[in-house]
Amino acid sequence: MVGMGKQGVRAQQIRRASILAIGTANPSNVVEQSTFPDFYLRVTGGDHKQDLKDKFRRVREKSCIKKRHLYTDEALLTANPEMASFKGTSLDARQAIVNKKVPELGAAALKEWGRPAEDITHLIVGSTSGGSDLPGADYHLIRLLGLKHSVRRVALYYQGCYVWPRTSPRTTRAGARVLAVCVETGDWTLRPAGLRETLRDAGMVVDDDDRNSMFWAVHPGGRAILDDVDKVFGLKPDKMRASRKVLAEYGNMGSACVWFVLDEMRRWSAAEGRRTTGEGCDWGALFGFGPGLTLDTVLLRSAPI
Repeated sequence: MVGMGKQGVRAQQIRRASILAIGTANPSNVVEQSTFPDFYLRVTGGDHKQDLKDKFRRVREKSCIKKRHLYTDEALLTANPEMASFKGTSLDARQAIVNKKVPELGAAALKEWGRPAEDITHLIVGSTSGGSDLPGADYHLIRLLGLKHSVRRVALYYQGCYVWPRTSPRTTRAGARVLAVCVETGDWTLRPAGLRETLRDAGMVVDDDDRNSMFWAVHPGGRAILDDVDKVFGLKPDKMRASRKVLAEYGNMGSACVWFVLDEMRRWSAAEGRRTTGEGCDWGALFGFGPGLTLDTVLLRSAPI
């Protein structure tokens, strides 16, 4: 058992792992949310549908998303017109995009870590967008990043936005170095359910008065998800700051979102002079939402700065 003092949080005996580095990458193509309805209807042949365009704009204004980083641009759609046609057979083209972009995230993480690729002992690859063709994304990462052929690897495909907690390093081997890569090229929007119960299942008992002494890394699947978590736990407005910023700056990036939330949290904590990477808090909760209203929860302990 691990005691957690004043926060009223208790953890069951669990395996512990440390996050040594976080690397993120986005496409260079940035689409402002204010222009997205025009872009979408133009490339899909619906530019003349003014009523639909107006409805799209109203939905956009309530999303709290400022911009998105998209692989899809007009040049890509021109080269692959099936990607913008109704019932178009675009799976092969989309799979090719995923396989090409997966190594970018892996390379970014290794660069942030600052250690040679040969030190990696385990590789976990998660994607809802694809990557499961043979040879799969895990194979391409080993080859392109120069990892050892003896690396143990696990591939998790089509699991939805909660892939990240399932890729969180869990191994009984002391000294293992796990590279976990989440890559997405599409968006999903899901709603939470059973939040209090999942905290208890993760070994966390949080007193009502102590929830705001924790940090919260919540998958920003949409404004409604973040609003619901706020409401269920009675959090102060600043507790969802990192998740809301990632939503505003990038939109829903699927399973990769929580990496961006943790990266934003630790960078902000350092810039603001907080004593830990968890915005000054010692313990926190991570929520990842998936298909069928599923939810994975991870108990996190921040590192001192």
